[in-house]
Amino acid sequence: MKKGIVLLIPLLVFATGCIPTIIGAVAYKSSKTRQAKESFIEQFNATNLEREKAGLPPLDLCTEKYNFDKKWADDDPVCAERIAKYEAGDKTALGHPKLEVKETESAQAAPAAPTAQPQVTPGPY
Repeated sequence: MKKGIVLLIPLLVFATGCIPTIIGAVAYKSSKTRQAKESFIEQFNATNLEREKAGLPPLDLCTEKYNFDKKWADDDPVCAERIAKYEAGDKTALGHPKLEVKETESAQAAPAAPTAQPQVTPGPY
């Protein structure tokens, strides 16, 4: 009985010092992750705006989220479905699909105007 109490006291002292440290580390990681995600969305929007100005197709949000943080991408229901298809072997589920474009007289005469890409707003993390 005395041995148990002698072993229990150092364990309690050790645990009371570690628990606040662990909680603080988790809170720090969470805030750091949120800042990184907000920065990612800002940079994603800026990049797509520049791509639109250059006449390039916009980047795909799900693909970029997947490359940045797979767990974050999996939290988005639309992205999660596409990621599941991609990981099951459908390589067109993420990224830019290559569409076959047929040249017509009207397409050759006037190039298509770039379409506006909606701005992505950061959601709850």
